[in-house]
This record gives sequence, structure tokens and C-alpha cells, in this order.
Amino acid sequence: MRWLVVLAVTGGCGRLGFGEEHARLIDASVDAVDLTIDARVTKVDPCAATYTTKYLGSSYKLYPAAPWLDAVRRCEQDGRGTHLLLIDDSFEAMTVKNLASGATIWIGISDRTVDNYFLKVTGQVAYTGQGPSPALPGPGCIDVDESAGTAHEVSCDMMLSFVCECDFMPADPASY
Repeated sequence: MRWLVVLAVTGGCGRLGFGEEHARLIDASVDAVDLTIDARVTKVDPCAATYTTKYLGSSYKLYPAAPWLDAVRRCEQDGRGTHLLLIDDSFEAMTVKNLASGATIWIGISDRTVDNYFLKVTGQVAYTGQGPSPALPGPGCIDVDESAGTAHEVSCDMMLSFVCECDFMPADPASY
């Protein structure tokens, strides 16, 4: 495409009274612009280098046991767009199950703000009404037994391993 533009400019230069020297200057400036643009293109991965497990556009990291709120804060320390795990589909669940070696882990869902109104750490509604079984009276947080594939509402003070997910979705502290 660049050569077509240069040829058109070169062809038009003779008709307008410009010689070959002007055409060469235009061609050189096009090359200089291309080199400048090419030099600035770099790929940046905003996820921490320690996030080695990947699935589609997300990266994951397993951490040792902590209470739910500490897990949420630890994930957020890893950078904007990083939060406690949210499982979107069965393939992502399998990826995380392999990473967590089938352990029970925290996920980024709780009803800490309003009882039985479950929110994701990114602010979207996760469950309303009944929620996961068994339901606790008062605020609770959700764990997932990766070996059985079941979710439970448990005390947020429990010590569980957790997985942080880097997918460029920022956490919303108002949701927890």
C-alpha cells in the first residue's frame, strides 16, 4: 500500500513541476515515519510474571490459605484488573481445578453487603434469593470444592487457599 501512495505522489510530482528529487524526499519521509511507528509497537502483558497458568484471556496464580477478605486484598495488590477468582465456564473451572490440585478454594463471591444477595468482587450480581447451598444466616463467602465441583456459603473467616485471576476486570470494593 505504501508503494502505491509513493508512486501516485511521484507520478503527480512531474505534472506539478516538482522533479524526481522531491519524489525521493517524500519516499524517504514515508520510510522514516514507518520506522518510527514500528519502533514504538511493543506487546505489554499487564499481569504479573508469576501468573503462569492461562486460559483464554485470563491468567491465574494459586496462593496459600487466608480468610476471604485477606484473599480479596492480596489479589488486588497484584495490580489493576486482578481479583479473586470468578469462574465463567466449565473449561475455566477445569483449568483452576488443575491449578488448585482439587483443593477447596475461595472464589470472588459473597453476600457480605446484603444477606442472600450475592455479588461478585467485580460488582455484578452473582446470585439472588436462595444462593448456594447450604445458606448461612448473615454474611458469608463462597468456596468451591474443586474435587466435587460444588459451591458453598461458609464463614468468611475460614482459612482457605485461593486463586487470583488477572483478566483486566477491576475489583469493586463496594461489592464486598
